[in-house]
Amino acid sequence: MSVGTMIGSFLVEVIPEEDGTFSAVVLNLPGAGSCGDTEAEAIENVKEAIAGVMEEYAESGDEVPWLAPDDVRPTPGRKSVWIRIDG
Repeated sequence: MSVGTMIGSFLVEVIPEEDGTFSAVVLNLPGAGSCGDTEAEAIENVKEAIAGVMEEYAESGDEVPWLAPDDVRPTPGRKSVWIRIDG
């Protein structure tokens, strides 16, 4: 499965690191995260990480462990953004 065939909305928390880089963690898709030198790069990189996680689930036949929107709580004081990947 490639990013082009997926449709989904993902809540991403962007975390500034001490070394000046940024981490991006997908709050409603356990196991998906990435990093980058800028916030924008971290968000772009996390899209690739989402694709990789989704491919693993598709190949294994396992159910994707989505978290319901009501179960997702961003950390207060951290930036979070919803991203949509359309097929």
